[in-house]
Order: sequence, then C-alpha cells, then structure tokens
Amino acid sequence: MKIEVDTHTHTILTGHAFSTIIENVQIAKKVGLKGLCLTDHGPSRPDSPSIEYFKMLASRYLPDEIEGIKIFTGCEMNIISEDGDVDLPLNIYKNLDFNIIAFHNQTPYSSNSKGKNTKSMINTLKKENINGIAHPGDPYFPYPIDLEDVIKAASDYDKAVELNNNVLKRGEYWINYYKEMLNLCLKYKVKIFISSDAHLAYYIGEFIDAIRLLDEFDSNIKELVINKNIEDFEKFIKKI
Repeated sequence: MKIEVDTHTHTILTGHAFSTIIENVQIAKKVGLKGLCLTDHGPSRPDSPSIEYFKMLASRYLPDEIEGIKIFTGCEMNIISEDGDVDLPLNIYKNLDFNIIAFHNQTPYSSNSKGKNTKSMINTLKKENINGIAHPGDPYFPYPIDLEDVIKAASDYDKAVELNNNVLKRGEYWINYYKEMLNLCLKYKVKIFISSDAHLAYYIGEFIDAIRLLDEFDSNIKELVINKNIEDFEKFIKKI
C-alpha cells in the first residue's frame, strides 16, 4: 500500500527534533510523497514552539507547496484539562489544516487515572477542528485510557486515530497494543492515519512497520486509511 501524505512530523521548532521544514520537504520529495503535515508540539511543553509560531502558520504565511510538496499546517496539541482543553486557542487552530491531540509529559495535565484520562480525551474529541488522536493510549506515556471507549468516541465524532510507525519500532508489546487498536477501528469503522512521527528528516515517509502490521488484517482495513492518497486526505480534513 502506498501512502502519499505523512501526517505527523516534527521540525527543529520542537526542541527534541533535528531537522528544518526544508530538510523534511526534500526527503518527502525524494521518497515520493505528495503531502507533508507540520505537526510540532503544542506550546505548553517547555521544548515546543511559542504560540507566535502557530499564529504564523494560521496566517497562511507558508506557501501551499514547497518544491512540489503540498504543505498542511497543523499541531500535535496537548490535552491540558479534564474538560478537554488544548494548548492552542480555537481562533488559531481552526485556521490550521490538521490538528491532532495527545497526552504528553511536562504539560499542565497530569493523571494516572484511566477514567479521568478517558473522559479528558473524549471531551477533546468533541471539539470542532480536531482531526484525530496521536498515539492513543500509547503505553510509553503514563496516561492510561479505556481504549475501546476512546475509539468508539472517535467513531461518534468522526475523528481519526493514528497508526504511528515510530511507535511500532519499540517492539512486540507496542505491536500487540496497536493490533488491539486496529481491531477496534474495524469494529467501529474508525478512520486511520498512518504517520512516521519523524523527528529527523531521514525518517520522513517511513511507514514500513505500519504497513506490515496492516497487512496482517483483512484487506478491507486499508479502506479506513485516510492518507493513502492526497485527495482522500484533503476530503477528510475539510469536513472537520
């Protein structure tokens, strides 16, 4: 299966990443992508871009294409309250193209309660201009969720969930976790976005582990993937 848009990537504006926008674009072009999402971490993390960076993205300062690669602005926003608040104001993120939400360390939100975390994530999914969830409930982060409740909510609110290639490199425990997630996506017909979660240009467009995992399922699971081609991806993000 071919993937035309990398939906989750980072630049040096995220302090623990290593490459510029231009470097990421150049690798995207080299590996045959058609689109690239810029999803640096939301500003509540100490190593993240300032809110002024996201204001510039929202103002459409960047060209729509760079070196033939379609640029989709966005953010990996942090959930920062049980009410589902995120760390960008709506007047900014409503003008970005692809907004994904997640729990991360070093933000104003901290809880090891599965019930509280599940409620928080579902409340965020209810909000407008949110497109999907990054690494939902990933065991790497100390924010457990009820995975089925969250996937069902993604179905209810027509949001997508991430199959993160970078995460799958961690080993069998994570592979099995994401198998569970994919089975729930099939059950509730939830859309899936495949990503590299690249923090270095070298990894842009790297989807091999994600595609290999999908190949273990019935072929109809691939119909749920929104970024197989750029046209389907654009249709999905325009309806949110």
